[in-house]
Amino acid sequence: MPYAQFIFRRLVRVYPAYLACLSGLSILAWLGVYGQVPEVLNMALHILMTHNFVEEYFTSINGVFWTLPFEWTFYLVFPVLFKILTASGARGLFMAAFTVAAGAKLWVVLIPSHTPEFHLPLRIETFVCGMCAAYYCANGSFRENQSKAILGAGILFLLATPAVYSTYPHGRHYYDLVGLTRHYWIMFSIAAILIGLHGRRNAAFALFDNRVCIFIGVISYSIYLLHVPILEILPMLGAIPDRAEPRAGYWRVLVGMSAATIAVSAVSYALVEKPFLGMLSASAAAKRITLLTILVWGLALVLFSLLAG
Repeated sequence: MPYAQFIFRRLVRVYPAYLACLSGLSILAWLGVYGQVPEVLNMALHILMTHNFVEEYFTSINGVFWTLPFEWTFYLVFPVLFKILTASGARGLFMAAFTVAAGAKLWVVLIPSHTPEFHLPLRIETFVCGMCAAYYCANGSFRENQSKAILGAGILFLLATPAVYSTYPHGRHYYDLVGLTRHYWIMFSIAAILIGLHGRRNAAFALFDNRVCIFIGVISYSIYLLHVPILEILPMLGAIPDRAEPRAGYWRVLVGMSAATIAVSAVSYALVEKPFLGMLSASAAAKRITLLTILVWGLALVLFSLLAG
């Protein structure tokens, strides 16, 4: 696949739902319902997915947006990583990524700066681990019993994560030995699940190969983009208890938040993601219009910030 075509496909997959989320949050901020209207530079950097270069912009609009520059940068360098994979195999690629990530983590430890935490080198081995899992799926040969064992181990280890690391006070960081092992524990568990699901069908496939899980998977990107704002907005509307309240019912919060997130995400997928994804197989002229639409949409959001901020 040509590089330009690859980037176009990633652009159409990532940007429409992202811009829709930015638009909705900007309107809510302008109405005084939730958040603040981003300043022009903040919005412009978010449109370019380079807001990770300014520390105060990391999570300024949406608590999950800080991850998107990681993913977009990964797409930009993916062809280089793929060439390393084909030349050196999964082991060579992972060791190279591990070396880069270890150097970035060491930088964070030695130099008091949070900036490297929000750039791809710090977490590149996570993305590469997924590539390596796909490589083993495509090139490996596992008997049915082996696939079952790998899948079972992956699920068991992933579910055991909270219990194993329950006493670790810095669950989101991995700049000490315990935190680092937690990161790799989760990463390898997910890789094992992916590898275990590749092969002959067995009873474990039913955990994922059903209409509910497939539907959740289809709308999962919108779920990811929307779940934090929804979780923060619903208590403001009185729809669910505030999590900070001592008597807040866990299950009421979970069920209410999950139902609202799935409903809004399904609408986002149907109205935004699906129509744009249909453009992947459209004519060259339609693809140019799609690109122009995304560009104008982004510029409109910057103009909105300029006028409303």
